[in-house]
Amino acid sequence: MKKTPSADVPKPRKSGRRNARPDPRSISLRSLSVPVKEPEPVDSHFTIQPTEVKDLSDAEPLLANLAIVMVEAMAGARNIEQIARWLTESAYQQSLRRSLVSVRALRAKGAPMNRPRVSVRSIITRNIGTDVVEGTVILNENDRVTAVAIRMRGWDRRWHVESIHVL
Repeated sequence: MKKTPSADVPKPRKSGRRNARPDPRSISLRSLSVPVKEPEPVDSHFTIQPTEVKDLSDAEPLLANLAIVMVEAMAGARNIEQIARWLTESAYQQSLRRSLVSVRALRAKGAPMNRPRVSVRSIITRNIGTDVVEGTVILNENDRVTAVAIRMRGWDRRWHVESIHVL
């Protein structure tokens, strides 16, 4: 005896109740059209808010500390994660890559990992826009002079480093 395709599909039950729910298998999906809503705009309070330089703390102490930590990280004496909260994602990746290359080069030479004696010689800052500061920190590092260029932007009432370069 051959089975017909309609024999495999169960028949909807008949109910004696008036307000009985229909069998879900008997409802076509086309009859259930749902209106598509446009996505709601994101509330501007939940996005990154630029902060003007005048509303932020003085940039020079942060520039000096970031420059010292970056030079120490490149010497293998510090971890770059110690300044991660101030760095944007791209600046963090760039700094991490640079410090790893420096540490590998020192290990390949067999040089000891000593903490460098670093002191700030001078700091030069310039306001680029209402929320951007670029600074150059000149450091005395052991027997040499090193410059660190840093670009910071005011976001959400605090400084964020967009780029940091040890020259």
